[in-house]
Amino acid sequence: MVERAPVLEGTAYVPFDHALYDMSGDLSATERQAIKGRLARSDCDHLMLVVPRLAAPLLAVADRSGISPSSTMQGVARILATVNRHGQPYWHWTKPNWLAMLNKEKLARPYLTAVAYHLGGFRDFREIEKFRHYSVYAAAIFGRSIVEQQHERLATTLTGLGYSAQNLELHLASVLGSLMLENGDPRLETFSTDLLQRGQAGRITAVAGAVGKVSAGLAALGIIEQPLRMRSYVGWEDKSCLFRRSRPPIPG
Repeated sequence: MVERAPVLEGTAYVPFDHALYDMSGDLSATERQAIKGRLARSDCDHLMLVVPRLAAPLLAVADRSGISPSSTMQGVARILATVNRHGQPYWHWTKPNWLAMLNKEKLARPYLTAVAYHLGGFRDFREIEKFRHYSVYAAAIFGRSIVEQQHERLATTLTGLGYSAQNLELHLASVLGSLMLENGDPRLETFSTDLLQRGQAGRITAVAGAVGKVSAGLAALGIIEQPLRMRSYVGWEDKSCLFRRSRPPIPG
């Protein structure tokens, strides 16, 4: 999938650029030797000096994600320990390889999921055991600044429509994070009615209702034609004038 890189309202969303890194071929003899020691795998500065090809992409994912140094180092050490054990660089791992790690690791899981997403093409989040806190994972994958900005933008719009701040605290961040992950893009302009309908399908009433709120905000912003209609939502006919706006072009 080709990712786009526009600038939205003062915050840049910059997709991960694989072309900046050499992720090809197998491990060299030097790389195999350098990551054998546990302590060596736990020192970022050392890794950048001796195995930059292995370390640079992993640390780049951490930089864009805003992951804490401790979680980063724990995740990097975990990945390189697996590379050492199997003698295979992580860019050759298959989906079962990534899924096995994500299901085993708990503390550094958001970072590892971001690495799996950007460096391993992993997208099947629902296959991860006890996968929760979608906003945390969306921030790790897309970057905290863009996720928080889009959440604030939507929440401000919904507040203008009459939703209380207390009401918006329930489920909105998690549901928005889930939709971002499903969409593969955090920008509200790339959301569609089809995405929202998939987000509601088979979900509990509270979650489906939160998706409905997202749709109301997107309609008010002119991104979709109208909010999703649910039986629990009444009076949308009275508010229809709020959504008669032209749809802005998707940037990029």
